[in-house]
Amino acid sequence: MRNVRFIWRQTTLPYLGWSRFDCSKLKSSKMVGGDLTGIILSGADLTLADFSRSYLGAAEMIGTNLTEANLAGADLTAADLTAAKLIKTNLTDVYLAADLTDADLTEAILDFTDMTGTIFCRTLMPDGSINNRDC
Repeated sequence: MRNVRFIWRQTTLPYLGWSRFDCSKLKSSKMVGGDLTGIILSGADLTLADFSRSYLGAAEMIGTNLTEANLAGADLTAADLTAAKLIKTNLTDVYLAADLTDADLTEAILDFTDMTGTIFCRTLMPDGSINNRDC
């Protein structure tokens, strides 16, 4: 089993893939470069969290608040971000093959973001438009 660093209130935990943090308040958490495969963070408040360069494949983040979070360089393959708040979130150089149904990307940074395979349905885009491509 591979270990990753998970820093939250100065605590380091081992590998967290397939863990549940349902409705957790993890504001400003640092999970940089971690393998968080299948992690369940639905309903969590991750405002200002740092997931940069992390692998979040198959993560469940339904209704998660990621306002002003840093996801630069992350991989969100098959992640479920239905109804997630990605307001002012840094998604630079992210592989975003995720479900963004009802997600809010107001003012999100999408520079060099690969959206191949991303599901858009009632998705509020950074420019204020609604993307219904996959409804």
